[in-house]
Amino acid sequence: MTPEVIANHISRRLVGSGNDVVVLDPFCGCGGNAIAFASRPQVRMVVCVDIDVEKLKKAHHNAAIYGVEKKLLLVHGNAFEVLSLYHGGKLVESNGTTN
Repeated sequence: MTPEVIANHISRRLVGSGNDVVVLDPFCGCGGNAIAFASRPQVRMVVCVDIDVEKLKKAHHNAAIYGVEKKLLLVHGNAFEVLSLYHGGKLVESNGTTN
């Protein structure tokens, strides 16, 4: 897990001064980076993907300690499979069209 001070530094650098930001944490684990991102006021949601449902449960628990659990969308699955469903930031339908 990323040490908290480093996760906070990364979140400050990557989020910057944007507003209504949605962040993808494709390998969420226990949620250290996701919590740092969710703690930023500019971040509306952090999409957390992991193949280990137990780690996602821990991420939710840890986020609740920091009071940011409502900003996390937990997705149990393979990050590469989830990402393959999108093209140009839009969901690709089974017929190849985007939404």
